[in-house]
Amino acid sequence: LILTFAHNPVLGRGFGFEYEEKVKVYDISEFLQDYLYIAHNGVLWIWSLGGIVGFSLLWLIYPVSATFAMRAYRKGQNAIERAAGLSALGVTMVCVVQVWGDQGFNSYLTLIVFGAAFGIAAKLEAEPEVTS
Repeated sequence: LILTFAHNPVLGRGFGFEYEEKVKVYDISEFLQDYLYIAHNGVLWIWSLGGIVGFSLLWLIYPVSATFAMRAYRKGQNAIERAAGLSALGVTMVCVVQVWGDQGFNSYLTLIVFGAAFGIAAKLEAEPEVTS
């Protein structure tokens, strides 16, 4: 992935291109034809394909979600709203770890769970504060 990133670090190579293997220990293309298109480390994979610009745009959703979740927690009017905000923050962090450690960008379950957490955090954060 580092070799792939080195070709075009600003804009990347784009999706649909294989990443380069420096050392090929065993050829598994007979069993897994597409293994060179998707890396196990989702963060480095997106970084190598999108470059700095693409990675920044694709990855921006995670800090935005975490910010919404923290603000939702602070603005929560009752225990349920605060628990929802804190849960959305926890789910966002778990999804970031899943994307880093494995193929989280390619897992529907990870993306659906993250989407729900993002929706909850954004909805709670957007509600007006009630002042007493």
